[in-house]
Amino acid sequence: MKAHLALVVLGAAAGLLPAQQGSLIVPPEYASTEAPGSTGFGWGQGTAQRRVQWIYDSSYFTNNGVDHPIRITRLRWRANGASVLANGVYSNATLQLASATVDCLTPSTTFATNLGPDLATVYAGPVTIAAGQGLTPNNQYVDLTLQTPFLYDPTLGADLVTDITVPASTLTGATAIHDAAFNGSATPPLTILGGRVQAATATATTGTTLSGGLVVLEFGFDYPTGIANGQRFGRGCNDQTMTWYEQFANGAFDLSNSSVRMTYAGNAYVVGVGTGSWFAPVATPLTLANDGISAAQALPFSFPYFGGTASSLQVCANGYILVQPTTATTGQANAVLGSLLYGPARFAPAWSDWNPTAGGSIHVDIAPNNQSVIVTWNGVPENGQGTANTFQCELDAFGNVEYRYQTVSNVAKPMIVGWTQGAPARDPGNRDLTTALPFLAQADNLPLALAVTGRPRTGATCTLTSSNHVGAGNPPTLGATMLSLTGYAPGIPLDLLGMPGCFQHAGLDYVDAYLVAQPTASTLFAVPAQPSLAGLHVYAQAFSFAATANPFGVILSNGVDLTIEAL
Repeated sequence: MKAHLALVVLGAAAGLLPAQQGSLIVPPEYASTEAPGSTGFGWGQGTAQRRVQWIYDSSYFTNNGVDHPIRITRLRWRANGASVLANGVYSNATLQLASATVDCLTPSTTFATNLGPDLATVYAGPVTIAAGQGLTPNNQYVDLTLQTPFLYDPTLGADLVTDITVPASTLTGATAIHDAAFNGSATPPLTILGGRVQAATATATTGTTLSGGLVVLEFGFDYPTGIANGQRFGRGCNDQTMTWYEQFANGAFDLSNSSVRMTYAGNAYVVGVGTGSWFAPVATPLTLANDGISAAQALPFSFPYFGGTASSLQVCANGYILVQPTTATTGQANAVLGSLLYGPARFAPAWSDWNPTAGGSIHVDIAPNNQSVIVTWNGVPENGQGTANTFQCELDAFGNVEYRYQTVSNVAKPMIVGWTQGAPARDPGNRDLTTALPFLAQADNLPLALAVTGRPRTGATCTLTSSNHVGAGNPPTLGATMLSLTGYAPGIPLDLLGMPGCFQHAGLDYVDAYLVAQPTASTLFAVPAQPSLAGLHVYAQAFSFAATANPFGVILSNGVDLTIEAL
């Protein structure tokens, strides 16, 4: 670990950034893993009514860096693992928050008895239930930005109550059940510091209790003025993903009469607007059942793709192509993100629920020059719908791939357009292909990152840790941490300096250089014992020399906004 960095006060006006956000997933044991149980108490009620309180122990906050007051601004509930149930909307629901008057493990059967005097209705109105994406752990399927932020100070020792009321018959659509963490189901057993009170009527004043269980919940928060914290903003460069995709909700496909091309560069794809012409299919149609996968279709060349080569391909009726052999004869009708990230290598020109037994045809043509193969879905309807959909995918001997669309419309099912090299793949997030082209799809790589441990209080020391340094080892690479009273958000782009995708988030008032022998490096940041520094913002950013990362040979991290507070 490096020696202390002294706070350098230059007398310049601090470049204040907007209030920064923090988040915490509780229970933290399940922040990135699947919880062992599940429950419908909360948002999984269907058309039934329910009132349920979940009580979270304050130590979940204080033991995970939240040792100060926060304003809770957002709550996100996670869908049960691998769920792909359809979305829905509760037309009217109520969420209240309060500091608890009881211990989370011994809740009262009387709802009101559990609620402290700071009880507040933080949300009232419609609640959207998003479809599960099939991930394990799954996506957050209920995401509420609170209409009234809630001030909570876990250092006072009071636990936190979430109180959900769902009236009867307010649901349109379906719901997925969300996770619950029960210590009796975990391996090894965990002590879950939480409790529940629930009743089968929305107007109930009493209910039945459970001790030692919680639903997985993400708390989003910001900080009251003057509270010491170190919040990350912006993003680091050298953040690479090979997988790319766009998810289209029902009826939202907007790429008709356009094309998307993946130009193969060995270790990357340049994804841009297509350059080829529509190929009219002439081959005998494949005989595919609804959701069917074809037998292996031999290629007249060895097809290179990132991760391997293919001598044949298999076509799924549902709008995707497999280049890794499979014995499966039935494909997936639901376009599920989890399957894209954790399934086989897959080119997906239009993955949705198409049914060739109801009309249209699917062809595999070899171009006259034997240098490309074209797979065409010709007038194939969506399952249960009458609209015809026509699109194709061309793969050539040089590894290039092009998706072409005539008239395509998804009416009743979502759709994914994209590509993945196969499991495990990093999730790059959804892209809008209408505006995102061109972009580069490269081998998965984590960006240089900077984080702070501890609170920047006067007379105290916190730790700035940079991670994902490229080329760290023997000999070590050179890294540095910058400190400044000026911050830049969303950041100054540095593409013209030969650092594409990199942004400057902090000024160069003070630079501390160090050798990096491991992918992670830490340095101590000491704040002088001067009460006058309270409220000051200091901005930090790390950089690292990485000769192969970009033409300039330097990558930068996200920024960190350090708000100083007097002890």
